[in-house]
Amino acid sequence: MMLILKSGLGFAVTYDAYMYVPTPNGVESGYTSSCPVGAGLCGYETWPHAIVMIVLTNFRVAPAGESICQ
Repeated sequence: MMLILKSGLGFAVTYDAYMYVPTPNGVESGYTSSCPVGAGLCGYETWPHAIVMIVLTNFRVAPAGESICQ
């Protein structure tokens, strides 16, 4: 699975991501890491498994120079 985020903003943003994945016991949710998206750039996130739904919340300005995925 791949998520592509494109920012049209003049500053980097970061966000929280929660994914819902199919399991033998039904759909389960959990927090997943995410990487900042640079000003005017695209961000790519990939996972090696199926995802039913992903919820992105708490978008905020990334601290200057931050490029660490959390």
